[in-house]
Amino acid sequence: MTTRGLDYAWTHVPPAAVRSAGFGFAARYLSHDPSKNLTGPEAAALISVNVEIVLVWEDTAQGALRGHAGGVADALAADQQARQCGLPGAFIYFAADWDATPAQQPLIDEYLMGVATVIGRARTGLYGGFWPCSRTRSAAKFWGTLAWSGNNWATCGWVPDV
Repeated sequence: MTTRGLDYAWTHVPPAAVRSAGFGFAARYLSHDPSKNLTGPEAAALISVNVEIVLVWEDTAQGALRGHAGGVADALAADQQARQCGLPGAFIYFAADWDATPAQQPLIDEYLMGVATVIGRARTGLYGGFWPCSRTRSAAKFWGTLAWSGNNWATCGWVPDV
């Protein structure tokens, strides 16, 4: 069974509208931009209408190039924000939201290892295109975007988490 989800950042969709449109989950953001972020009341409202929440940390598109120290800093902030939303221990995807090159992969992996030192590998996910998702071994789960992926998701026989 496939569950439809809705991914939104600055436009805050009323939780009842998310549910009535047939969505079973909402992908919501954590970052240093309060206008983009999930809030505690919104999280509670989504849960009250049986909409699951998928958390994504995305402060800047290429934040994962900050390596291990950047991953530690972002995981501390993301974990604190998740707790403030009433979601302690939640799984969090960390975004690599650009067409990452093979030469950039070591920094992305170091970033994810830094994240994992704070929240644990079991709670660490990577959101990104086909190539960084297929190259990394530092995340527990992947959420693949069609952007920067060509038709690789369709041809590889590997379906990204959605």
